[in-house]
Amino acid sequence: MIDLEFENAVNGVLQQIKDINPNISVLSSLSSLLRNPDTDLDDLSQLVKSEASLTLDILRISNSAFYGSTVECTDIESALARLGFNDVLKVVSLILAQNLSSENLPHYQLNSDELWAESVTVSLLMEELALPAKLNKSQAATTGVLHNVGRVMIDNLLDYLNKDARWDPEVSVTEWEKSVVGLHYGEAGGRILKEMEFPDEIREIIRFHVDPQEASQ
Repeated sequence: MIDLEFENAVNGVLQQIKDINPNISVLSSLSSLLRNPDTDLDDLSQLVKSEASLTLDILRISNSAFYGSTVECTDIESALARLGFNDVLKVVSLILAQNLSSENLPHYQLNSDELWAESVTVSLLMEELALPAKLNKSQAATTGVLHNVGRVMIDNLLDYLNKDARWDPEVSVTEWEKSVVGLHYGEAGGRILKEMEFPDEIREIIRFHVDPQEASQ
C-alpha cells in the first residue's frame, strides 16, 4: 500500500530541490541536447540563457586562467564556443555540484566542504571509468557529480518529516537510510533524475551504483 503522507513529503522535497537548484533541470536538458547530432551552438546558448546565474557562471569560467585566452568572452555564445560542446556539460555539472554542496547535510554529519570534495573526487574517478561505463567523459563526469544528489534529498526529507535521525558511521549508510526513510540514496537519486527526465543510462547508474546486484533483479 502506498503511504500517501510519505509520497507527499517526497514530492514536496523534490519540488524544493528543483526550485533551489534550477541548474539541475538545465543539466538534464543539456544532456539530451548533446546526445542529438543536430544540436548546434545556438541551441545550447538558448538553453543556458534560460538561467541568468548559470550564464554568469559560464562567462566567468570561460574567462578564467584555465582556458588561457587573453581575449575576454562578453557573451554566452563566445563563452560556449571557447568551452566546446563536451566541456559545457562538464562545467554545468560542476556548477550544479557546487550548488548542491553549498549546505551541510546534518543528518549525515557531512559539512559542505566534505560533500563538495567527494562530488569532485567521484566525478574525476568516473571520467577515468568512462569507457567501461559506455559513456563519454563529460557524461561520466556528470554521473559522478550527481551520485550524492540522493543524500541531499534524504537529508531534506528527514527535515520535512521532522525526524531528528543522525547517521552513525558504525552502521552501513544504506542500512541507516532504509531504516529512517525506506530507501537508500541511490534509489532517492534515481527518483530525482527520473523526475528531471535525465537519460536512462545516467539515471540507472545513479540508481544502482549503491548495490549493482539490484540491477539484475
